[in-house]
Order: sequence, then C-alpha cells, then structure tokens
Amino acid sequence: MKLFFIVFQFVVGLNLSAQTSMDYENELCDSSLNMPFSERVKVYPFNRAVSIQFVAYRGTSVNDGYNSDGMPIQDSVICFEDLLEVKTLTLKQVEYFSDLVVNQRASHMDSIVAIADCYDPRNGILFFDVNGKVFEYVDICFECSHVYGKNYRDPFGAFCSNKFSLIRDLFEEVGIEYGITTTEMLKK
Repeated sequence: MKLFFIVFQFVVGLNLSAQTSMDYENELCDSSLNMPFSERVKVYPFNRAVSIQFVAYRGTSVNDGYNSDGMPIQDSVICFEDLLEVKTLTLKQVEYFSDLVVNQRASHMDSIVAIADCYDPRNGILFFDVNGKVFEYVDICFECSHVYGKNYRDPFGAFCSNKFSLIRDLFEEVGIEYGITTTEMLKK
C-alpha cells in the first residue's frame, strides 16, 4: 500500500495532460527561480551532459523484443539503429530546454490533475557524457504526459500547466515529427 501511494504521488506530480476547471490561472509556467544558464548547467543532468539529443522511436505497443517501457534498449544499451529520428540540440536550444526544466514552475502547486491511462512513449531525450556515452535518458509519452527517467527521479522538474506543451513545442522546433506531429511510421 505504501508503494502504491509513493507511485501515485510520483505519477500525479509528473502528469499534466488534462487539468480540470478548478485549476488556477497562476499555475501557468513562470520563471519563478530565474536561475541563469551558467547556474542551470550545474544541475543534473545538465552538469554531466556535453550533448543532448531529442529522439523518436516506435511506441511500446510495437512488440519488437526490446524494453517494453519505451526507449529501444537491449542488454542495457540503447539501440541507436532503431531510433527513427535523432536531433542534437544547439547551445541555444539547450539553454531554452534547461530554462523549461529548471526555472519554469507554477507559483502554487495545489492543482488537480487528470491522468490518462496510456503510456505509449514515442519520444525521448538522450544525455551524453564527455566520452560520448549515454548516462541518462528520458522516455516521453506526449499523448498522456507521462515521463520516465532512467536515473532521473523528476525529469522535468516542478510542473505547471503548460510545461509539457512547451517541451513538445521544442521537440517540433528541433525537427522531430514522429510522436509530435504524426504517429504514422516514418521511413528510416
């Protein structure tokens, strides 16, 4: 029962796909922390990342023999050949993404959140270290606003009502289509 309560709190805290009419206007994202980029890069996972990639892959409803929870992984290694799209973020995009994750939060957190029951992630974020190895990844289901970080308990920081859509918009700006503007299979 205690485990269920912890999992429930975690899921409620990360999922903002549908908010009720009881939500408050001031729960929209604002830069309440206003931490400069030079400080944000000291916060995990940005403190270890020399490169960040946004990716797309087939959803979990496709039985491909990989990790059934999202990212195509076999024997604890990401199968890059099975990623449908890969886009490396520019420094300007990393700066904006880190602002969304670290600084953007609601001014009060007593929102009521509706949770969708899907979790079919098609998108993810890869964080590479100085040796070119993935040390962290985040699976994302934009349909139901679920996220899962490999080692990262709270991948997108404190949530506010429009943070997920801002991150989705960044995926689109970077050039990721699958899971963002289409769920039709893309040809590699």
